[in-house]
Amino acid sequence: MLLILLFVATVSIFGISYFVLRQSVCPNTWNSETFCNSVQNDEESLAIMQSDYPFLRRWIRGLRAYHQLKETKLYADVDSTLLHAYYIPASKPTPNTAIVLHGYKSKALEMLHIAYLYHHDLGFNVVLPDLRTHGKSRGTHIGFGWQDAKDVLLWMEWANDEFGKDYGGQTQMVVHGISMGAATTMFVAGQNKHNFVRAYIEDCGYSSVQEEIAYVADRDYGLPEVPCITLASQMCQWLYGWNFRDASCVEALRHVDTPMLFIHGTADRYVPFDMVHQLYDAKPRNKDIWEVRDVIHARSYHDQREEYTQRVRDFINQYLYNEN
Repeated sequence: MLLILLFVATVSIFGISYFVLRQSVCPNTWNSETFCNSVQNDEESLAIMQSDYPFLRRWIRGLRAYHQLKETKLYADVDSTLLHAYYIPASKPTPNTAIVLHGYKSKALEMLHIAYLYHHDLGFNVVLPDLRTHGKSRGTHIGFGWQDAKDVLLWMEWANDEFGKDYGGQTQMVVHGISMGAATTMFVAGQNKHNFVRAYIEDCGYSSVQEEIAYVADRDYGLPEVPCITLASQMCQWLYGWNFRDASCVEALRHVDTPMLFIHGTADRYVPFDMVHQLYDAKPRNKDIWEVRDVIHARSYHDQREEYTQRVRDFINQYLYNEN
């Protein structure tokens, strides 16, 4: 009888852990050979953005009228996965370029509010990649930024070639991400060797994939980190070649010298507010932090648009050769 109970308990734990893995890295399908996230219609996404941010309507109409919301693609170095991005050339030629990174189960077009900040308000070129298995980029599972960083480095090189050719082959680049895009930004910062990057902006990113998935699993299902999340992490290693614990933004930041602005809403219940202090403390120098009072997850720009824009402008202008 004891052996039967042990067997049932073991099977249950493995089943729960696999459920956590699949819900986390591929929530919309049980078939790992297809997209994890369905490709939402572009018009639908544009309508959502214009409803949530009405001031975008005129700007988006202008972009479309003059064919300035462009698309491009490239193939990943590691596995030749098809990667897709939108880009918006600045109204006036400039080397200043922003890479804008979306969050979990989102897509590039759902970052048009941040694109507006850089393009309309600051006069930048903007590149908006669809991260793997999101939007029009392919992939087998969601990598939580850990597996997206190398792809984003390719987009950075593409953008530098595209917008830096008239400026000695070098742009002045800012990488700005929200939520999973913020984690991607920090992983990029930990790997980047290009000196054309002037600053990073991370908005409500998590301390590590392990801690974020453990937090959500406990909040939503009451599941303990050990053994459920630990085993799910090991399954991720077996199936996809990486694990939750290694994907640590805190560790990625420990030797990053390039300036970084940390933004986090104090009322965030999706990525706990306390995580921003782990991240800020891990970065040794050249940093600033904005704690946005009473703002929930990923809504700092929505709720505090003018201050958000001014803080980003003031921060990056410290590190650009020519101010905007």
